[in-house]
Amino acid sequence: MGGGWSNIKANMDPAMLSMSGSINKLGAGTALLWVFSVLPGGVTNQIYFQRVCAIKEEKQIAKSLAISAFLAFLAFVWAVYMGMSISTLNPNLDQNSATGWFMAQLPTPLLAGFAALVFATMMSTVSSGAQSVVVNITRDIIGVLKPNVSSERMLFLSRALSLVTMAVATVMCLVFTDTLTWLVATYAFSAATLACPIYVGYLYRNKKFITTPGLIASMIGGCVGCAVAMVMETTINYAAIGIVVSFVALMVVSALTKPKKAE
Repeated sequence: MGGGWSNIKANMDPAMLSMSGSINKLGAGTALLWVFSVLPGGVTNQIYFQRVCAIKEEKQIAKSLAISAFLAFLAFVWAVYMGMSISTLNPNLDQNSATGWFMAQLPTPLLAGFAALVFATMMSTVSSGAQSVVVNITRDIIGVLKPNVSSERMLFLSRALSLVTMAVATVMCLVFTDTLTWLVATYAFSAATLACPIYVGYLYRNKKFITTPGLIASMIGGCVGCAVAMVMETTINYAAIGIVVSFVALMVVSALTKPKKAE
């Protein structure tokens, strides 16, 4: 329908065919927000960590990550090509309507397959997200505060919390319909809260510098810094400010709470 790559390229805005031109078209602020939220937000996503930790054999982890990166790259190429094709066919089409328009052009069998793919992707993401939240509450909070809770009680709590999590998520989706804004915001807060404690902490793992109060302060500082910058609509995007505040809090509090050598 797009007439091949040569026709698509000929009908595209030349600025959208280069990295610098597309960033200028999108806006440097938006591009930086994605860089400072999606990239570090992705590598701090607890769903990924839980899936990696669930792998039985350690040697399979590298293979799993490599396959994931390859599939993500294929998805990126497909999204770019399809986006350009749809833009060529409908220059004035709103970007949020592109997927709906594309699905309406498909023959019924392909439409059914594509709809099933979208549904399966959503259900997989939702179930993984709900599981991540429930595991954090039951294992990392309740399991620490009350380590003697029976397995039957923990199972009941997991099921109840799963139901509550899904109910809250449904209400939020009905009230706040801008999914992309929510997605970027959650990735930004994840990056601001966890990037420095996880990765800076790992870099300093053998130096006996990072302390538990420092890690806690880093998480709190990153979350608060990100929230304040978001509300104030600062020139520098809120994800970057949150990460900076988290790093400063980690270094300062760790230095102040570092045990003396004698101790």
